[in-house]
Amino acid sequence: MTNKLTTALIGVAICIAATLTGCYQDKGNYDYLDNIGEPVIESIPGVIDRNNTLFCLENELIKLQPVMRFAEGTSEGDYSYEWKRYNKTPEGTYGNYKQPEVIGTSLNLEYKIAETPTEYWAVFTVSNKKTGATTSHLFQFIISPLNGLIVLDEDASGKGEIGFIRDEDIVVGGDGRIVKNHFSAVNGGKKIEKGRLLGNGVNSKRMNMYIFADDDGYVLDPGTYKLQEATYLSLFNQTVGTPTTKAPQAYHYTDANGGFEVIVNDGKIYYVAYMMVWGAAVFNSTTLTGDDYNVAPVLAGVTNAGNSPGTRAVFFDLLKNRFMNIRLWGALIVPNSTSELFNPGKIDPSFEFVTLDEGKDGSTCAIFNKKGENGQLSPYLFRVDFKSAEPVPLECSDISALTGIRDANVYAFGTRGDFMFYATDSDLYCYRFGRESETHVFSVSGGEKISGLKVYVNKDDAQYNGKILFVTTNGGGSGKVYKFKFNEMTGAITEQGTVYSGFNHIIDLMYKK
Repeated sequence: MTNKLTTALIGVAICIAATLTGCYQDKGNYDYLDNIGEPVIESIPGVIDRNNTLFCLENELIKLQPVMRFAEGTSEGDYSYEWKRYNKTPEGTYGNYKQPEVIGTSLNLEYKIAETPTEYWAVFTVSNKKTGATTSHLFQFIISPLNGLIVLDEDASGKGEIGFIRDEDIVVGGDGRIVKNHFSAVNGGKKIEKGRLLGNGVNSKRMNMYIFADDDGYVLDPGTYKLQEATYLSLFNQTVGTPTTKAPQAYHYTDANGGFEVIVNDGKIYYVAYMMVWGAAVFNSTTLTGDDYNVAPVLAGVTNAGNSPGTRAVFFDLLKNRFMNIRLWGALIVPNSTSELFNPGKIDPSFEFVTLDEGKDGSTCAIFNKKGENGQLSPYLFRVDFKSAEPVPLECSDISALTGIRDANVYAFGTRGDFMFYATDSDLYCYRFGRESETHVFSVSGGEKISGLKVYVNKDDAQYNGKILFVTTNGGGSGKVYKFKFNEMTGAITEQGTVYSGFNHIIDLMYKK
C-alpha cells in the first residue's frame, strides 16, 4: 500500500513541480519571495536552452551548473538540493514500481552515466533549510544510444577505428560532437585491421553491425559496438555456401517484407531471406544453373514501393558485362529487356563498368566508360528501373562533355530527384539528368583530396531524408567530413554546413539510427 501511495504522490508532485516552476519563473522579484526565502532557478545551461531536455550518452560524465537567484539575505549554503530521476515508463509490478532515484544532493550535478539507453524524467529541487520554501524544475533526461554518422578511419600504421558524428540534423539531441576511437574503447584496446566498409543488419533474428575488412569481417553488437563471438565465416551456411575465400566487398540490408540481407564476397552473391528463416539466420549462396558470374565489388539496393518482382539488389557481372538482380526469395536472375535503348542483361562490350548505386524511387544508376576508336574513354550514364517483371531502361547518355567527369572517382545519386553528384580529387559537381552542363559545388586545396560522397538516407526522417550530402576528404594523414544541404528535387546546394575534422584517413561512412 505504501509503494502505491508513494508512486501516486510522486506523479502528483511532478505535475505540481512542472506547474510551479513556470509560475515561479514568471513572478519576478515579488516581495513575498524574499519574505519566505524562496529561491528561483533562473537557468540550467544545457537543459533549458535545449528544449528542456538533457541528452547524454552511455559512460558520459554529466555536469550541470544551475544559475540560481537566492532570496535577499540568503546564500547557497542556506538551501538544500536534490536531483531526482525516474523512468518515463514505470518498471516493476503494480504496487511495487521502481522508485525515483536520487542522483545528486549538491547545487551542481556531476554524474557518470552507467545505465543503458533509456528515457527518464528528472526533477531538480531547491529548498530553504529554515523556512522550507521550495522550488523545482522538471525536465527530460534521455540517455541516447551512440548513433549518427559512423566514420571508419585508419592511422598511418593501418590501424583502424570507428568514430561517431552526432550531427544535430540527423541525430535527435545531436550537438555536433565527435566521439572518436570508440571501437578500441569498448574492445579492450583492439584496433581494426584492413577495414574496408561498414554494414548494419537490424533484423531481430540477427541484429549485428559489421566492419568488413580486406580478408575478414568484424561482427559487433549494434548497441554497444562490442565484438560478438560470431566470426565472419560463422555468418554463412556451413554446408551450402561458405566462401572459400574471405573477401567481403559490398553489403546491403532492407527491412521490406520481413527483411533481406545480401553480401558480395569475392565476386559471389550470398543472401539471407528472413521471411523464410525458421532456424538460424545464415547467408546462403546464389547460383545460376550452368552460368557462372563475377560481380563487381558494389551493389545497389532497390526500394520496395511498386516492386512487383520483389527485386532486392542490383549487381553488375564483370564476366559477361550484364546487370544481375536478386529477388525476394533469393532468386538470382539476369534481367533482360526488349527496349531499344539497351538490354541490361547484355551490355555492349565496348562499355566498361565503373560503378552503380540506387537513384530516384529505387531506380538504378550506373556509370560506364565507352571505348572510342582512338582508345579514348567517354563516360556514359545508364539508368534503369528493375521494379517490374521486365526492366525499364530509362537513359543511356554520353556525359563526357561535363566538366571534370573524365577525372571523377566518386559518385552519389539523388534518391528523390533526377541528378547526381560527382567529384574529382579537388572539385565537387552536381549534374541534373538531361541538362547540357553541370554546376560546380565546391573545391578543396592544400593537399586535401575528395575521397567519398554519401547521401543521407533515413526513411523515418521526412525533414532531411535524401536532402543532405556528406563529403569526405583525405590528405596529409588526416580526414574531414563536409556537410551540404541540398534541394532533393534538383540537387542545388541550399547550405554548406559544419566541417567535421580531426579524423585519420577516412575509409567509409555509414548513417546508423
